[in-house]
Amino acid sequence: RVRGEAQAAVARPLAVRLLFKPVRLAGRDDHHLVVSDHLMGCQYAPVLGAAVDLLRCPVCAVALDERERALLCATGHSFDIARQGYVSLFAGGGRRGETDTPEMVEAREAFLGAGHYARLSAALVEEAAGVSTPGVVLDIGAGTGHHLARLLDALPERIGLALDASSAALRRAARSHPRAAAVGADAWEALPLRDGVAALILSVFAPRNAAEM
Repeated sequence: RVRGEAQAAVARPLAVRLLFKPVRLAGRDDHHLVVSDHLMGCQYAPVLGAAVDLLRCPVCAVALDERERALLCATGHSFDIARQGYVSLFAGGGRRGETDTPEMVEAREAFLGAGHYARLSAALVEEAAGVSTPGVVLDIGAGTGHHLARLLDALPERIGLALDASSAALRRAARSHPRAAAVGADAWEALPLRDGVAALILSVFAPRNAAEM
């Protein structure tokens, strides 16, 4: 579970829900991920270094540590960091069901970029503005990271975690905001996150596993 002790849910049109989770952010100021040329100039990838302490192995649920181009747990499970700046944390290396294709992600990016859901993003920002407890902004089923980026613009003290099962979406999410880390994960399984890391959870038109919230 990634939630804290207190919780309030605010229903929004079109099945959008913003969940408030007062918890403490684990992080180290001196924690930096090794970033090299294989990231193909993805300037946002180093934020993964700040997120490592928030993650856990999807296979054995123990802590992850950074290595060059990979995250590794103490029992030997290793997860490569993609050259575009995201890491996939799927148990057994697999995904459940179909995921968004590059064409679908490109179309969604164009649609959102045209401002069609600007009012929705503004409503999420408004609801999040009153949350003062420490923790990250977690977006489950983040897609391109569009809504997460809008919240991070308004919450300069926080970092964001964009979770999605689509590698095409994760490539976009990894560069959606300088403080957003992109992580591949199955929303229907146990999330590869340590308990109590999120102050805010977004689930916008996406699957959600209530047991993990």
